Amino acid sequence: MASRSTCEKGEEMILIDTREPENIIKRAQKIFKESEVATLPVGDFIDEEIGLCVERKDLQDFLNSVRSKHMHKQLVQMGQFPHPFLIISGRQSDLH
Repeated sequence: MASRSTCEKGEEMILIDTREPENIIKRAQKIFKESEVATLPVGDFIDEEIGLCVERKDLQDFLNSVRSKHMHKQLVQMGQFPHPFLIISGRQSDLH
């Protein structure tokens, strides 16, 4: 996992996965003044200081991950963090 430390001003560093869409990365960088984009082994956003791991999936990706059983593996890996979150976004009408 990428190394990080608490920033000088006491702000925490958020790690953002490189596979996130560019618009999501840019939004996160506006919200979190200190961030690092890195290839994460699990999750899309991690704050190691507080033990937060967030996995973000759109509805189609979530369903594909459940069908392939990859979702189970991801959830088990996220369980190493005290605060794992799964966010599912989208509309049923967006499904293929």
